[in-house]
Amino acid sequence: MPEFFESGVQYVEDEPYRAPELLAVFSCEYVAEHPATGEPLAFGFVAASYPGNLWQPVVLATEQWSRGWVARPAAT
Repeated sequence: MPEFFESGVQYVEDEPYRAPELLAVFSCEYVAEHPATGEPLAFGFVAASYPGNLWQPVVLATEQWSRGWVARPAAT
C-alpha cells in the first residue's frame, strides 16, 4: 500500500457508507516536497464523483492522505 498519493493516479475517498455520487475524486498530477519542512504535497484537481462535476485545483498533504483514499481503477 502506498504511503502517499502518487502522480498520475486518480483516488476516491474511502467512505463506504457515503452515497457514491457524493464521494470526492482526486486526480493527482504531481507530488513535491515542501522546501522548508520536507512534507510531501500532492498537487492536482478534486471534484465530486457524479457526471458533469466541476474540477477545482487543490493541494493535499499527509493530513488529508490519512483520512483515507483508495486508487480508482484505470478505465479500460
